[in-house]
Amino acid sequence: MTTNKKGTHDHDAVTTELATYCRNEATRYRVDSIALEFAARGSLHPVNVKRPARISFMATHRSIAVFDLGGVLIDWNPRYLYRKLFHGDDAAMEHFLTTVCTPSWNSQQDAGRSFAEACASLKLDHPSHAALIDAWIERQEEMILGPIHGTVEILAELRAGGVPLYALSNWSAETFPLSLRRFEFLRWFQGILLSGEVRLLKPDPRIFQLLLDNHAVDPAHTVYIDDLKPNVEAAIALGMHGILFTDPIALRHELVKVGLTPANSSDPGAVDQQNTKLQRCRLMPRIPGRIDDQ
Repeated sequence: MTTNKKGTHDHDAVTTELATYCRNEATRYRVDSIALEFAARGSLHPVNVKRPARISFMATHRSIAVFDLGGVLIDWNPRYLYRKLFHGDDAAMEHFLTTVCTPSWNSQQDAGRSFAEACASLKLDHPSHAALIDAWIERQEEMILGPIHGTVEILAELRAGGVPLYALSNWSAETFPLSLRRFEFLRWFQGILLSGEVRLLKPDPRIFQLLLDNHAVDPAHTVYIDDLKPNVEAAIALGMHGILFTDPIALRHELVKVGLTPANSSDPGAVDQQNTKLQRCRLMPRIPGRIDDQ
C-alpha cells in the first residue's frame, strides 16, 4: 500500500504529538507502557488517532475513594466487650456470640431494626442471658478498640490531596452517633451512607447505587475499599475498582497502583514500580528531528 506525501506528513505529525504527550505526562497519568511503545513506533493509523486528552487506550483515572468503616478505619469487635463480661472464658464467650447475640441477629439492627425491639425479642428466647443481651447496646462503645491508625493516615493523605471521600457502611443508625462523636476523621467525608438509614445491607447492589446516585459519584472514577469480599465484588460489578482490605500497608500499595496516592518510602514495591515506568519512558526510541530530549 502506498501513502501520499500529505498522508505521511499527517501521520508523522499525529505520532509526534502523541509520543510527546505520553513522554511529558507519563508520571502524572501513569500511561501504560504498551501505549508508549505504540506511540514510539508510529504504529497508530492517523484516522484512528484522537487528540491526546481523549486517547482511548489510556486507563481510566481513579480519582474518588469510598471506604467501608468497621474493619477498615475502625476496629470494631464485640469480643472486646464480651471477653470482659465472660472474664476471659473465650469458649463461653464464643458460644454466646454464635447462639445468642449472633452476627445475623446484629445485622438486623444494621438493616434498621431498633435495639429496643431486638433486645426485647431476644431476651424472651434467652431470659438467663438478659443482662448480657442488654450490654450489647448499653456498652456498645466498649466494642470499639479505636481507629485503625494506618488507614486513617492514608485517609488524611487523600484528604490533603483533594480526593473526594465517601463512606458506605453496614452500621446501625442508632449507634453510629457514638462513633461520630468519638472519631474526628468521620467528618472528613463528603458523604456517609449507612445501611441502618436506608434499610439495605451490603452487598445488595441497591445500597451501592444509592451512594452513587445521591452524591453524583461516577463508578468509573471510583475506588471502593472493604474488608469483606462479597462487598468488594458488588462494587466491581457496578464499575468501581474494588480493593479487598487486609492491612494499611497492602492498601497503600493498591492505591499507588491505581494512581490515587503517590508512591513513597513506606511502599518500596510501589516506588520500584513507578521507577520502572519512568525508565521505560526514558528509553523510548527517539523519533529523529521530532522529539526534544527530555
